[in-house]
Amino acid sequence: MHRSVQTMKLLTSGTIIGGMLAVYIVAADPSGQKTAPDFVAPYPIVAVPTGATEAQKAAASDIAAAMGDTGFVETDVNPVCCVWIEITGWTPNPGGGGYIIVNQPGGSIISASDVDQLRPAVERFKKSLRAHNGLVPVGLLTNYPLPAASG
Repeated sequence: MHRSVQTMKLLTSGTIIGGMLAVYIVAADPSGQKTAPDFVAPYPIVAVPTGATEAQKAAASDIAAAMGDTGFVETDVNPVCCVWIEITGWTPNPGGGGYIIVNQPGGSIISASDVDQLRPAVERFKKSLRAHNGLVPVGLLTNYPLPAASG
């Protein structure tokens, strides 16, 4: 009987400690999502696909210069850890062209629907660099309409 009382005390203590730990974890980050810094330095490599258009190469040079770099690389595959510049050709009808910029601590993607959208995307990326002392905001920048936040 003595052993079962000790076992019950141990189980009860374990349950209480486990519950307290669960409350602490949820209170620390109730969404369960990882938190990211608000701003990060862009990865110091700028890259475009092999066979990129002259507009993409000019954009890559422009962004590299804005970051204090001297050039860019052409590669068959997005190396991920870079500022990747692409033109997708995606212009839905109805709808229209636009751009998205996704910044993460390990890299950025600047994706424009066409050459006409690439220039404003580059300017937006450069403006974010200047506004935040060489850092870029983590997350999404776009000129596509976004739904109003719900909640």
